[in-house]
Amino acid sequence: MELLLIRHARPHGARAAAGEQPDPDLSPVGIAQAEALAQALAAEPLEAIYTSTMVRARRTAVALGRLHRLTPCTDPDLVELTLGEDRYVPLDTRGSREGTQQEFVDRFAHRSRTAEGAATIGSFRERVEGAVDRIRRAHPGQAVAVVCHGGVINAVLTRILGIDELMTFHPDYTSISRVLISRTGARQVISVNEHGHTLALERAARVDLAEPAAT
Repeated sequence: MELLLIRHARPHGARAAAGEQPDPDLSPVGIAQAEALAQALAAEPLEAIYTSTMVRARRTAVALGRLHRLTPCTDPDLVELTLGEDRYVPLDTRGSREGTQQEFVDRFAHRSRTAEGAATIGSFRERVEGAVDRIRRAHPGQAVAVVCHGGVINAVLTRILGIDELMTFHPDYTSISRVLISRTGARQVISVNEHGHTLALERAARVDLAEPAAT
């Protein structure tokens, strides 16, 4: 089968209630990105669409599902990893408090090396692997889109590539990473972070930076 791992479109910034994970809806730019994604995959022979249960993933899959006349299936095992973050800040709006993309990755790596962080990441990898294996068994020889999150995509790719670190890069919004999975479960990475369909929206994304940050 061909597995298309798709990161959700750009959401609003948001702060979660105590003890909860932030779950923002798509921003106007994100809605445009989701439409561009659907058009980019219009000719793909998709047989199924799966999404995380989080709002930003489900909303990203709407246009794709409509174009292919498929009803996306939600899977809670595709929900993003959290190591205690109570805010969602889009990458292109990160200020000095959140730091650069690389600083975010470095902080994440540091937290993941604590005993609690390592245990959380281990459980996360197991549940993502379980979701991917269920999809593989349900759709042998088919093309399936999975709309999910940066951490989920990293978990799948780093396992195949034999990388110990979980978070190695930030996929672009609505980017596509392709994996081939044989009937025996053998896997091969075909592409990472395809995002040509959103390049024309980058200017709009920069304009969208004027949106007030969540406080």
